[in-house]
Amino acid sequence: MTRKDAAMTYRIRFDPDRAMLVIAAEGFWDRSMLDRFGDELLREMRALGATGKRFTVLADAREFPVQSIPVSAGFMGIVNRIEDGLLVPTAIVTGGGLLKLQALRVLVAPHIRVFNDYAAALAWLTESRTGMTEEQ
Repeated sequence: MTRKDAAMTYRIRFDPDRAMLVIAAEGFWDRSMLDRFGDELLREMRALGATGKRFTVLADAREFPVQSIPVSAGFMGIVNRIEDGLLVPTAIVTGGGLLKLQALRVLVAPHIRVFNDYAAALAWLTESRTGMTEEQ
């Protein structure tokens, strides 16, 4: 699904060939946008989890600027709402600099890694999938 509200955009889609939930985020978000995104992401992850198939998550944030403190902190709130069985390997690709630092500060979880390089993120996700059981 693609959501556009002025300069605020995100896309969430499942890539069946790579068994990967792919997220792309752009623009400066407000709290209501973050809440809509979180609700949709959780619906998608729960639906995928119900299939019993393994999947990973790739969040492409290369076009996503540094966010306000409430929005930034809200991303960890979304992570905290995810059930244990859905805490799958998640790679976040940033454009570097301040956004990477913000993501590293806020998204502290053992299943999440932050990258500046898209290829490195894909390689880590591929490697992570080899250790997953079918229930993950």
